[in-house]
Amino acid sequence: MKNFINELSENIIKAEESVNELKEALQTTNEFLNECKKEGIKTVSIGRKTKKIKATNDWPFDFGNSVFADEKDKKDKCPAIWKVTDKFDFNGSVGNGGQHSIKDNAKLIDGVYTLKNGKWYKRD
Repeated sequence: MKNFINELSENIIKAEESVNELKEALQTTNEFLNECKKEGIKTVSIGRKTKKIKATNDWPFDFGNSVFADEKDKKDKCPAIWKVTDKFDFNGSVGNGGQHSIKDNAKLIDGVYTLKNGKWYKRD
C-alpha cells in the first residue's frame, strides 16, 4: 500500500507540472498572437506547413522552431513576423522572407492560427 501511495503522489506531482507547463505555453502563445495582431498579421504558423501562408510553401527545412507569416511591416517593408519575434526572448535571430527562427525554449503551441473578428482561431 505504501508503494501505491508513493507512486500516486509522484504521478500527481508530474501531472501538476504538466498542467503548469501547458498554462505557461497557452499564456506565451496568446502573448505572441497578440503581438502578431498588433503588427497586422492575420494568419501565422508556429512550426507548421500550410497553404494559407506562402512563406511555408517552398520552405526546404524542418518547420519546427520556426514561425511564418506573409504580411510585411508597413514602415520598413521587412516581414512583420520579424518584428514580432524581436519582442520575445525566444527570438532565434535568423529569418528568411516570411519565416523567423525561434529557440527550443519558446513554449509556443504549434499550429496555424487565423485572426477573425479580432479573435485568434487555431486551424491546424
